[in-house]
Amino acid sequence: MDLTWDDTNDNWYGDLDQRHLYFGLTDELMAIAHSDHPANYQKADYAYRSTDLSNNYSVRNGKADEWAEKYADRIQHHLDAKEKSFSIDAGNQSFPPSISGIQNGIAAYAMNLREWKTGGAKVELTAASNVTKESNYKWCAKYDLTAKYQNTALERVVDDGAYRVASAVDGSMAVAASASGCSIATDPASRLTASP
Repeated sequence: MDLTWDDTNDNWYGDLDQRHLYFGLTDELMAIAHSDHPANYQKADYAYRSTDLSNNYSVRNGKADEWAEKYADRIQHHLDAKEKSFSIDAGNQSFPPSISGIQNGIAAYAMNLREWKTGGAKVELTAASNVTKESNYKWCAKYDLTAKYQNTALERVVDDGAYRVASAVDGSMAVAASASGCSIATDPASRLTASP
């Protein structure tokens, strides 16, 4: 049950619809706002474990993508520099951790779903929200990110796309492989004309 549905529709926290804040959260994100929640979901007999944000209200209505987009240029700058791990400050530093932690967790989920590239090659990016309390009245909200880049061969990244791989086992036989199948030719000259 979510008791925020009838809260005010005044958006005190930017473009966050606080009336739907708890709709479709994971247990970890719910625990940010309700400190007693871990005692429930960490029990062995807890039957309704929530680990997925795909049905979250902000994910479903596209708001999470909007939040992630606000950080895309800053993230891309770090990816273009081939940094393997980095952090960026969140734009909701003034929100209480019970709000920013949830919003940033949802935005990090959207960041993880995006396709990231640098130099024409895909990058596997993992984003996580990190909200820490610095004092009773001050906290720090940021995203911690790690990136895995494609390995390069001879200092060149092969762009994503369809390719035909040909290999000559010996001078009398050539093999051409494609996404649609494999053909074997015994004439060495056919290596140049093997069809996909």
